[in-house]
Amino acid sequence: MNHPELAFGDDGDIVSIWVGSFGTREAVDAYIQEQYDEDRDDEPISPFAADIGLKSYDHDFMEVEYAPGLSNLGVTAFARHSYGQSFGDAAWVAAAAKGIADFDTVLMLHGYDHVRYPQDTHQPMRVRFVGTFPFIKPRDEWFERLCAGEFDHLPPGSY
Repeated sequence: MNHPELAFGDDGDIVSIWVGSFGTREAVDAYIQEQYDEDRDDEPISPFAADIGLKSYDHDFMEVEYAPGLSNLGVTAFARHSYGQSFGDAAWVAAAAKGIADFDTVLMLHGYDHVRYPQDTHQPMRVRFVGTFPFIKPRDEWFERLCAGEFDHLPPGSY
């Protein structure tokens, strides 16, 4: 299988989501354990990467949650993650439409649009692909004002 090199985050404000049933946190940790070895430079960096058809991913753009009965939380299983309030409902509906009802693990890659690449046709063994969803970053008005220089003229400590 061709494992394309990707720059994570380049696909914009989007998240690709998989779910699975692993039974233990240790099993999830083994699945996402990254291995770097010069002798295996052409191999995927983790069992997760291999399973979804990638050579590598940037773990800074990854979120993973394991919790027994996670699927029992419904929309919250997705909505409690970064920017999840903006895509949780859509992810839950997509999972239900695919017949995904029981899982204890959610794996997310932010800034990566899985359906844009050839590996989208790859069928993973351990996880099920829920879909790719746009997300909305909440605005931080104070930070935007700071970046615009609005507070530059104030004496130190007055804001």
